Amino acid sequence: MYIKINKSFAILVVIAIVSSVLVAGANANSGKDNMMSTVKSQSNPLGLVLHWDFDAVTGNIISDISGHGNDGTSSAENPVLTPGVLGQAMTFDEDNDDRVRILMDDFPGEEFSFAVWVRSTDSSGGSTIVSYRNMDRTSSLFRLAGVNGLFVLINGQFVRPNFGTEANPEYIEVGDGQWHHLVINWTRINGELTIYKNGLEVFSATDVGRTKPISAIGEMNIGMDREVWTWSNAYAGDMDDVRLYSRTLSPDEISWLASATPLNDNQAPSAPANLQAVAVSQQKAYLSWDASVDNEFVAGYRVYRNNNLIGTTGESKFRDIGMSP
Repeated sequence: MYIKINKSFAILVVIAIVSSVLVAGANANSGKDNMMSTVKSQSNPLGLVLHWDFDAVTGNIISDISGHGNDGTSSAENPVLTPGVLGQAMTFDEDNDDRVRILMDDFPGEEFSFAVWVRSTDSSGGSTIVSYRNMDRTSSLFRLAGVNGLFVLINGQFVRPNFGTEANPEYIEVGDGQWHHLVINWTRINGELTIYKNGLEVFSATDVGRTKPISAIGEMNIGMDREVWTWSNAYAGDMDDVRLYSRTLSPDEISWLASATPLNDNQAPSAPANLQAVAVSQQKAYLSWDASVDNEFVAGYRVYRNNNLIGTTGESKFRDIGMSP
């Protein structure tokens, strides 16, 4: 076992290396090293449904560190990663139609918060930060786009905040090549939509998209919109720390996320221990272990096989279904 503190990314990691985790004779992977990584995260994970920090990337798989298994798939075989606000960020090239896609079955229907760091000099009008549509992609359930004049769609209802006059509109802009933190809060009960930029509320409206809940089942993409069979409105720039909550974040929580302040905590969590495995077949095994203990909280675990990240979980158990006989 060893402890590594990655100061540049402000992430505290504990890795336990365990040999021969699978029971004797289970499959050809018996006796090979497996690892579990215990990870701390910025902010309270209450209601966190999806969290892509772009530090847990294997091939074109963007691992969800919320523990809900909402991993995304990048359209690029080897996505371009660059230093971000908190650890790594992903670079989106509009000429390559870069995007990250996920089919979801747990998108929040009654209220949600979507948070993201963006850095862009995109000059196109429709540049899509995030798009969520129903499975046949005919209905836009949630979309945030337009870095030079942000607009939001909720259940198909279009809102473009305008703080100026009709003759001289002043839009919310984030396309200046600097990092900006954005949060979208929405509650169906009164259709309240609130937009935060860099920790400050910049727009609020009511009666937005309140006619029905947002479908839990759908397709979410960051970096592009997808309408039926057509990809469009590509985003150009970087994104970091994408989060989706099944509740609305408070102003204090949003301010703290926008401060990009990691936990002021130098105490390592205890290493996950007593790793147990039950082989179900040559391709599948159930893993369990004693949970890590920390003076703050443990955000989740990253599970490795043969030094390769195979998944994340917020629980002290994991189903490994990708083994080879």
